[in-house]
Amino acid sequence: MAKIDKKNKEYKIKDASNSREVALIVLLNVTEEGKMSHLVLPEALSASRLSDRDRAFVKRCTDGCLDMLIQCDALINRYSKLGVEKIDPVIRGILRLSVYQLKFMDRVPESAVCNEAVKLAKLHGLFGPSGFVNGVLRNMARDKTKASPKFFEFKEPEERYSLPASLFERLSREFGEKKACEISENYLRERPVQVRLCLSKLPEEEIRDILLREVPKLRKVDVEAVLRSSEESGFLLHSMPVVREMPVIYELPGIPGVEKLEAFKRGLIQVQDLSGAVAAAALCPEKGELVMDVCAAPGGKTIAVSDFMAKSFGEEYRIISRDLTERKLSLIRENVTRCGFKNIRAEIWDALKFDPRYEKKIDSLIADLPCSGLGIAGKKPDIKLNVGEKEIGELSRLQSRMLDTVSRYVKPGGRLLYSTCTLTREEDEDNALSFAERSGFRLLYMTKLLPAAEHDGFFISVFERPTE
Repeated sequence: MAKIDKKNKEYKIKDASNSREVALIVLLNVTEEGKMSHLVLPEALSASRLSDRDRAFVKRCTDGCLDMLIQCDALINRYSKLGVEKIDPVIRGILRLSVYQLKFMDRVPESAVCNEAVKLAKLHGLFGPSGFVNGVLRNMARDKTKASPKFFEFKEPEERYSLPASLFERLSREFGEKKACEISENYLRERPVQVRLCLSKLPEEEIRDILLREVPKLRKVDVEAVLRSSEESGFLLHSMPVVREMPVIYELPGIPGVEKLEAFKRGLIQVQDLSGAVAAAALCPEKGELVMDVCAAPGGKTIAVSDFMAKSFGEEYRIISRDLTERKLSLIRENVTRCGFKNIRAEIWDALKFDPRYEKKIDSLIADLPCSGLGIAGKKPDIKLNVGEKEIGELSRLQSRMLDTVSRYVKPGGRLLYSTCTLTREEDEDNALSFAERSGFRLLYMTKLLPAAEHDGFFISVFERPTE
């Protein structure tokens, strides 16, 4: 169920004014072609002729359907004599989107779901299968009205949490079945956008007042209380280190577009989850240091560190912010320009390639490296569908090679932050401990946050190169 099946077909929008058609094309490109939803969705919306309301509908449908894809497929298998993997890809996509609407979008009338699904099948020339679509969906709608267990009950954890069985088994091995259930539930939890305040620009009270004009339900997150709660729940490997200054995080409930806020346009806030902001704060750079961020896009940690240093030390710092492609560098530059930081230089560089110009020249190095992303799967649900044991092993080895390369830039007495937004032991604590053993760097602290109501899953470790 829900297995990515690359068919090497092109799925293009036939009717740019039809929200369900746009959602279908996004879903097909992700589930049939293996493309990433956070890249496909903006492209499809840009090519459409939809109102803001319809755009929000498309995003809700596609994100929600991907999040609950395994459960949607389980329902299709219950109501169809033809297994979901044997159904024509376009019909399969129509059914998946329609089942999601029936199950999770109560404001959409059942009759509208069925009728629009039939129209969508006919739009793609599938007149015969449109009857099959109609029959399956109307039987589901009937059982929904009757509150039938066939429509509502799911005994297996992979169906209940809409998670691949192999992933649930891995989480159970790593953290125990109870924690695996908690993680799986948190993947499905909808959380407001979190932002970190740029306190080098204005005091917290002034930024808060600016936000309150447009976000009346603004809520401050008690970062230290969240970390204490995580520690008491056994979510941390070791006690959270004392950082010089905890980030100030606010939640923005009910805000569809942060980029429209005055505070965002003025560079007073940066979209950043609590866990990522804590990782940047754990580096604790000093006055006048040269900092390097080796896999920086879109620039969240670069900006967090720059903001801290500007607030604490004024202009006495420099940051080199690197990533692999011009597209990624453009994201860094866009954020740096918006926030108005001047001491950041963005440049293209492959983290696997050693740059002798900086050997033992960097005071503080940020290595937030490519990973399987299981800590943020609640925000990017296609991660759950794509990540397997092979990918985890390959990423672990890639991280190890990158650490060996970039650690050569750290000067004696300098620090290295190694972080990921994933949960696997191979990519996190095993890699950190192995690196410390072979490099001679001293492990200062190591923390793992599991996905929770207030934050993503994240791994944080900080090392120091001994003085010579």
